[in-house]
Amino acid sequence: MLEQNLTISLKEYPYPNEETDYTFLSTAAKAPPGSIHMDISTILSMTSEMDYVVYRAPLGDQCVIVKLYVGERAMTDLEKAEENYKKYHEFQGILFPRLLGVYKGESAEGTEAGCLLLEDCGSPLEGKLCRLSVKLKEQIFEKIVIMHDHGFALSDYDEDEVVFKGDEFRFLGVKSIVEHECTSPDRHWRINKDGPPPDDLLCLGLRSYASNLAVWDQLCPSVKIGGNRYEVVGYDQNLPSQAIIDKLTPAGFQDTFKNSEILRDYMDLAGRQGVIDEQSSINAFKQSTPLPDFPEKVHRPITLSI
Repeated sequence: MLEQNLTISLKEYPYPNEETDYTFLSTAAKAPPGSIHMDISTILSMTSEMDYVVYRAPLGDQCVIVKLYVGERAMTDLEKAEENYKKYHEFQGILFPRLLGVYKGESAEGTEAGCLLLEDCGSPLEGKLCRLSVKLKEQIFEKIVIMHDHGFALSDYDEDEVVFKGDEFRFLGVKSIVEHECTSPDRHWRINKDGPPPDDLLCLGLRSYASNLAVWDQLCPSVKIGGNRYEVVGYDQNLPSQAIIDKLTPAGFQDTFKNSEILRDYMDLAGRQGVIDEQSSINAFKQSTPLPDFPEKVHRPITLSI
């Protein structure tokens, strides 16, 4: 742990030519004399109110992550994160980034503020977890199982809460850890060797994460519409088969968020009207329910007559 006090100079967004200096006191019981100084200019993420800002900063010959908290609400989250890092300290460097220091003080305007210094474990994927290799999915799922084995779980399974550096990965969201008495009869079911488990074998948390990873299609049956994956349960349970979706999707479909949502509603309507995998049924639906207009242009194939 870095237990010296901390001073940081921030290049303030959206005014990159302006600097703000913060002086934070270490929460360690006996902080050694002197202080650590860092110049920070790389912003990784932030809220619109800038009460939570995440930076990457050089410290000696390495980089660290600085999570800045400003304001009463944000400081409550910092204290919860600090509490969980201490409670689950044995999993630092295994499941979660190592906590290097906790600091508290005030912002330039006199508002209560603080920050966490964390090991830099990389960045979230640009794509989706479901597109990872089966081997890496298995490793991620096994680490989720470790949490359940030890009586806790992540309350948020957001894909952005997993960061990667090469083949190494860690989970973020430490403040959202909750105690969890796992009800899975056999949560050590192996992804590659055992195939999809029975429906009642895994608790809801493990099933949810299996869904995010798309490790068992039989456990979480799904279809793809545009570039998005939809589980054929709950809200989307009326979606037709993938074969029908493929036949109803226009050639050259422009895959944007708005277009995909409109196309999903169109497919849902096909499912509700009982379209089955027969060309006559599909043609009847097309005639009775024309394809909707899309905000982004749909490029249709051109047929030339010679």
